[in-house]
Amino acid sequence: SLLLGFCLFCLNAQADMVFMRENNQGKHIFLKTSTGEKQITDGSNWHLYPDLSSDGKSVVYVSGADQKNLQLNLMNLTDKKSEILSVPMKGMILHPKLTKNNQYVFFSAPVENKNSIFAIDLKDNKKLIEITPGEEAYFPRPSSDGLFVVYQRNINGKKEIVFYDRLENKKEVVDIGMSPALSFDERFIAYTSKQSGSWDIYLYDRFSKEKTHIT
Repeated sequence: SLLLGFCLFCLNAQADMVFMRENNQGKHIFLKTSTGEKQITDGSNWHLYPDLSSDGKSVVYVSGADQKNLQLNLMNLTDKKSEILSVPMKGMILHPKLTKNNQYVFFSAPVENKNSIFAIDLKDNKKLIEITPGEEAYFPRPSSDGLFVVYQRNINGKKEIVFYDRLENKKEVVDIGMSPALSFDERFIAYTSKQSGSWDIYLYDRFSKEKTHIT
């Protein structure tokens, strides 16, 4: 299910993290710090896919009544005010990710019955940019400045891990797989792939081009 997932490399430098917890009160976002944890969303809506900014001051997440009515939110953790980031797409808005320079929010959103990856430029009047036009794409993992992004592309009945250099407008298929994650230094790409009869974790070194079977 696209509504079930996990993140690798999700801790920031202060060892704070955000996560979704599902219990009898619903699906809500929690913030964990060195002094404990606290719930930062409430109400009956779903609250999913949180990501913490590099400065620990804001959280981006998805909320909505159900999977057909999701929207993108940006919360300021100082005053706990949440802003809806307006996008024209409706429905399965998934997997938001902030760049480390806090300029862009990358996410996956529906276009003509399939999802594509978009970015919102928070420093340019919240300009909307389509990153993967014509492709079915999920799980964007952008670089610190948003000039490259790793994502899952669904094409011809298979799932691929794609590295896209936006500056050079070049794409590289890393491997067959899904749910990529990018290491803090942006050298390694972790992902899951079914290559020997079971789903396992692999690690790709962008510099050496070597692939390591981890599990």
